[in-house]
Amino acid sequence: NKDTSENEDSDSDAPQRVLVDTATNTLLFYGTESEARAVREIVSALDTAPRQVSLEARVVAVSKRAAKELGIDWSWSSLPQYPDVSRDVSGSWHVSGRNAGMDGTSAPGIIRFGRGPEGMPYEFYYTAAIRALVSEGKAKMLARPNVTTVQGREALINIGAEVPVPVVTTSNNVTTTGIEYREAGIILRYTPRVTADGNIVARVHTEVSTPVFVDDLKAYRFQKRSADTTVRLKNGETMVIGGLIDSDESRTLAKIPFLGDLPLLGAFFRTVRTSRNETELMIFLTAHVLDE
Repeated sequence: NKDTSENEDSDSDAPQRVLVDTATNTLLFYGTESEARAVREIVSALDTAPRQVSLEARVVAVSKRAAKELGIDWSWSSLPQYPDVSRDVSGSWHVSGRNAGMDGTSAPGIIRFGRGPEGMPYEFYYTAAIRALVSEGKAKMLARPNVTTVQGREALINIGAEVPVPVVTTSNNVTTTGIEYREAGIILRYTPRVTADGNIVARVHTEVSTPVFVDDLKAYRFQKRSADTTVRLKNGETMVIGGLIDSDESRTLAKIPFLGDLPLLGAFFRTVRTSRNETELMIFLTAHVLDE
């Protein structure tokens, strides 16, 4: 026991052989030449810059019918398909029909693009198709943000606005009404990790919230749709998140002037048309590993 305590005392009294200066990010080492080489190898292996990943997101609102023209029906299939796309002499894109895609497996609502006919990437066909649908008025490009992050760190893309929400509080029998602001729109969280073979493993969270005003409550309620997934992609490969469907119902009143305003008899001279439009939100994500 005595020898052990003496050894512990001698170890505690021994001078430190490694000193760290955080102010200058410097490591000082005292020892033999062979020990210095070993420390140098360890530091070289550990002190490496984390790789960066650039993420391009394209957020597109597509009518439900146009989405089926693209060959995507989330209710029955999540397999990649490619449309028939062509470009005329004026440079305009056209899309029609669809062709069967290649077999594959993925989570419902998530598509990982592979290779299409003639070895062309599926992204080529979908980019052309989206351009055609936008030019025809069947789709709308909502946003195209680009963000760069270090692997292992979360990248956040927030497309939307803050909506005022009334909040009622009661204190000491006194009721007060205040206003809080809640974010609404599209929120995308993307956390990538680069593997040794250069592929990208990413954790993706997508959230779409839409404020809807309720007349009876004189306040907003929020419709929320979200998707979470973890995917493995090759460098430059594209994935798409879909199935985020929004429905909008509108009523149109058509009437004959004056006659349509008559009580009782006016109902025979006016008509109300109700239309329902379903829009599908599709988010295309393309990640690239940046060269060191």
